[in-house]
Amino acid sequence: MSDEQPIAVHTAGVLQGEPRVSHPQASEAGPIQSFGAIYLEHYAAIAGLIYRRTGSKHVTEDLTSDVFLAAYQGFARFRGEVPVGVWLRRIAQHRVNRWVRREAGMRGILSGLPVVGWLLPDDTRHLERPPVLRALLSLSTDHQSVLSAHYLEGMSLNETALLLSITPAAVKSRLARARAALRLALQKEDQR
Repeated sequence: MSDEQPIAVHTAGVLQGEPRVSHPQASEAGPIQSFGAIYLEHYAAIAGLIYRRTGSKHVTEDLTSDVFLAAYQGFARFRGEVPVGVWLRRIAQHRVNRWVRREAGMRGILSGLPVVGWLLPDDTRHLERPPVLRALLSLSTDHQSVLSAHYLEGMSLNETALLLSITPAAVKSRLARARAALRLALQKEDQR
């Protein structure tokens, strides 16, 4: 599924005039800046960076939230060696790189699945199922459903949550378990 409209992207003058904040308290480099102010100032730039890498509004929203949650949790340890925007971008790059590796791995694995057309003609029913399909079918129905909806149908986390009547957080958790189960099933297929 394609995203309806891209999110607003802020790129101009992002790093100019950024204060260096050595700690949540006052610093020599600039005024006290609350995390809320940092969030408001940098949200659009971080979301833009993530959107340009993922091309998905929903993934951008999820990863941007993850970035600011990680930044908030690590804010007390931030020492101001780099501007705040650079620090946030490092966190964002790490999150996006991890997402890209995970997505590429799962999409690559699941790309071996045949399209539905091969199931329709009676004369092709004698063909053996590909290993990826055998592995997917060996999983629990919960794992099959979440992998199929998210990776094969291209649904976002929120759409998958609505489809499966669970929360987006439960989708993330179920996807993690389903990917691990699929990798194990594929290892068994390789040993076959």
